Amino acid sequence: IRSIAINPKKSSDIVFAAGRAFYKSVDSGKSWVVVGLDVNRGISFVAYDPFDSNYLFIGLRRFDGSS
Repeated sequence: IRSIAINPKKSSDIVFAAGRAFYKSVDSGKSWVVVGLDVNRGISFVAYDPFDSNYLFIGLRRFDGSS
């Protein structure tokens, strides 16, 4: 896991990033949806927009497969 974010306006919404995917829960971690990205980079961070938590920022990093 590279990064974890909790929605500042709804704490039951949690996301985390690992590899080329992010995982999202809307029920405090009881169930998860996996969203894979079709890119040649890994996800570096995830963060909710502090002004509109309907938006999620995802930063990418160079992905060489070793981490």
